[in-house]
Amino acid sequence: MELPFMVRSRCSMVGFGALVKELGLWKALKAGAVSETLPDPFRTLAAADGEGERLSRMQIGPAINLYKALQGDLGTEKALAVVKTVVEAATQPFLKHTVGDVGAEQWRALTDEGRAAFAGVMAEKFFNATGRLGAVSADGFDFTVDRCLFAGLCAGAGVPELAPVFCDGDLHYFSRGPIKLLRTVTLSANGKPCDFRFRIE
Repeated sequence: MELPFMVRSRCSMVGFGALVKELGLWKALKAGAVSETLPDPFRTLAAADGEGERLSRMQIGPAINLYKALQGDLGTEKALAVVKTVVEAATQPFLKHTVGDVGAEQWRALTDEGRAAFAGVMAEKFFNATGRLGAVSADGFDFTVDRCLFAGLCAGAGVPELAPVFCDGDLHYFSRGPIKLLRTVTLSANGKPCDFRFRIE
């Protein structure tokens, strides 16, 4: 699932806007310029194994290089915090395009088959993850992620500490709408399958 150009552009603009708020315009421009000169963070890995991994590399590669560019000036802890803010901001237009909007009344008006179909289509749009659809009801649905390409790619690029930042982007998006995400463990932080629990308010 290749993201449309307008969605990719929106993600980039929103992310850069967050970087400017964190650092100021000139430091943000410098960080962006330095990150652009860094080599492909996945250059030491084997070629991408399929379309999902290719798209995953395209999506998180810039964040990894931004993190590396910021570490020299800010140190690891501050660089991680800044990239977390940038990723959370850029994740919003991505998830709005991927997930779309669904209200509580609309969800509850669906039949059981309609809810299962919606949940299945939604899960398939996440090209970085593979997992299993669980219980589906009028109150929401469960999805267990058994493999996350983001976690594996961050580890392969030597920045495993960055993987939870992308998980936080999900939580930030779903904290603001009628669909709430509850999650107690993740592959990136706990090494256990992510227990996504989507609940309708």
